[in-house]
Amino acid sequence: MRPLGQLPAFSLVVVGASLLGGCIGVSAKRPGGAAGSLRACPAGVAAAPDGLIDDFEDGDNRTAAVGSRGGYWWKSTDSAGSFFGPDDWGPIKGGANGSFALHLMGQTVSGDPTEAWGAQVGGNFVGSGFYDATAYVGISFKAKTTPKSVKTFRLEIADVNSHPTGEVCTACWNHFGKWMTFTSEWKEYKVLFADLQQEEGWGDPRPDMVTPTQIYAIQWKIKPGSDFDFMIDDLHFLACE
Repeated sequence: MRPLGQLPAFSLVVVGASLLGGCIGVSAKRPGGAAGSLRACPAGVAAAPDGLIDDFEDGDNRTAAVGSRGGYWWKSTDSAGSFFGPDDWGPIKGGANGSFALHLMGQTVSGDPTEAWGAQVGGNFVGSGFYDATAYVGISFKAKTTPKSVKTFRLEIADVNSHPTGEVCTACWNHFGKWMTFTSEWKEYKVLFADLQQEEGWGDPRPDMVTPTQIYAIQWKIKPGSDFDFMIDDLHFLACE
């Protein structure tokens, strides 16, 4: 996604669908990406003391400014008819602890998967470029849906090998991720970098793992043919206990 400037509170960046409609291809799986292996945590994981990504309590469109971090929230849909709405969606009351949370609703359409790929919402870790997350081993967040919403979403981490800003990929946007099922009650989800995989059958390159030294954004993807209405809250980086 392109570098973002200052925006008013309670607004999100709308990313043009044309940015996501190209660069799709197929390649053989190749080694590479992250050097070595991702860290394991035999004693378990917990939210890092400096790991806040966003809790939405400030009510604005920025991810939390912690250390060298601080980017913007954005949303994107295909050009086949998928949409977000209503216009006033954003951080609202009703979060995991009665606080603010990011509210997302809309509809995605079915069709040719190269055109009707769905919708996504995400936040950049820095204003532009990549963030070094080697101090962490994963990400936690809380989520819930409404009873009539689709329940399955894909959490993704864009990195140097999958995002075109890295000038590595020739078939971009196949980010490392994991399909997850949300419920109609608030629940915390913990996802290790080692849990993430690219989708099968497309993308170039196809490294063995996400590259924590150069990650770009966290995002949730909504599959085609879905009515969605969900909330996200309390995002943190995870560290080993």
